[in-house]
Amino acid sequence: MPRRLARFLPALLCGGLVVFAYAGSLGNTFHFDDAHVLVSNLYLRSLSNVPLFFTDALTYSGLPANATYRPLVSATLALDYRLGGGLEPFAFRADQLVELLLLWGALAALYRRLFDLAIPHRRNGLLALLSATFFAVHTANTETMNLMHVRSEILSALGVVVAFLLWLGSRRARRTGLYLVPVAVGALAKVPAVVFAPLLLVLSFLLVARWRGEGLGSPGTRAKLARAARTFLPAFVAGAGIYAFVAYMNAEGQTYGGGDWLDYARTQAWAWLHYLRLFVLPAGLTADSDLALVTEWWDTRLFAGLGLLALLAVAFVAAARRRRAWPAAFGLAWFALGLLPTSSVLPLAEPVNEHRYFLAYAGLVLA
Repeated sequence: MPRRLARFLPALLCGGLVVFAYAGSLGNTFHFDDAHVLVSNLYLRSLSNVPLFFTDALTYSGLPANATYRPLVSATLALDYRLGGGLEPFAFRADQLVELLLLWGALAALYRRLFDLAIPHRRNGLLALLSATFFAVHTANTETMNLMHVRSEILSALGVVVAFLLWLGSRRARRTGLYLVPVAVGALAKVPAVVFAPLLLVLSFLLVARWRGEGLGSPGTRAKLARAARTFLPAFVAGAGIYAFVAYMNAEGQTYGGGDWLDYARTQAWAWLHYLRLFVLPAGLTADSDLALVTEWWDTRLFAGLGLLALLAVAFVAAARRRRAWPAAFGLAWFALGLLPTSSVLPLAEPVNEHRYFLAYAGLVLA
């Protein structure tokens, strides 16, 4: 019995560390968009409204312009309201912590699987556990844990991670398409879960087709890319369908509140550098950055951001060329693709939010 307990002791200690990291916040009140998504949202006061969440996006928020189709978020918030007997912060925050623990466990399993595929080693389990714990307690992820409506990031990321676990671990799931179910469920929390499809293309390119940095114009690379594309095609079709469905279900009049798309796109190059800096040095965190848009092409922030994108591309190819380092290349691609849905040309009201990188950081930790 002591020997069996010793096998689980590292996981118990790491899980305890995650709980300890957020234990002091369980009594925090609600902030920012929680006001209209949670506090003033009368639909959350009864579980009988749960079916309505899946048919009417207006139930998500008291502000029609913010009525995004996220029924899974509303359903979990309604459950917390019932369990807490009202707007009791502890019930909502404890649920959010449980969701993070589920993602922590799923990430540890996924990291372990990828490490074993690259370099089989008896210590891969411990490395994967420590990596997932580092992600879960990273200071830069505290905005995701402190805003109750941002549990959408956790649930969406969980859908992506579980989908990869099914795809990697079960031939039956790959053959039947069962691995796509978590993607659909995650998209009901936040639609960027469909980024699973391009991520699967990259993983297929590196793992199935075994691309190792050859020129993209070579016949061998084109054949490998075609093989990878056949692998990810069902995920692409499903992802496109899921995205179209969520867009259709958004409330009429719903808007993301952004300005000029070109200025927004220029600013995102700098935003990526900002997010990477927070990963290395999570100082100066803020829930409301008031970042000014980059409106001129000669702005030095634009060139700094573009320099980062070039370095990411070089690092991706360098890692892919090493037979045992392809998970690092996959992690870098995960970081980039995880940021694209909210950091590209679709202008949002705020050019930077410190919860948008939550999914992307899971890939950066892997790298």
